[in-house]
Amino acid sequence: MWSMTIQAGEIGHFNGGVMNIRDYLVPDPGFYGVVYNYFYTTDRINDSNGDEIRSVTINPGPGPDLTVGVEADVDMYALAPTLLWVTEVNLMPAKPAYCRGTRWS
Repeated sequence: MWSMTIQAGEIGHFNGGVMNIRDYLVPDPGFYGVVYNYFYTTDRINDSNGDEIRSVTINPGPGPDLTVGVEADVDMYALAPTLLWVTEVNLMPAKPAYCRGTRWS
């Protein structure tokens, strides 16, 4: 039996090409096509202190621990075409808007 620990990370306040806080400012009422795109590249894996990880030790079950060297070489591109509808409803000071998107990576 294998077990894994998964941990979430934070990318910060602004990550270009990915929906986030800047999308709270919407245009005038109408339908809009929006294309979000994102490219990510890395050649290292960091621990929670930001130090590079070069190996991990796993316990595959009954028996000795196993230390495995790790390398990262990641190039990723994601495309997210989105349809945005800004309503004519005026809820001072808010303008309701709805978006529907599909992601391809």
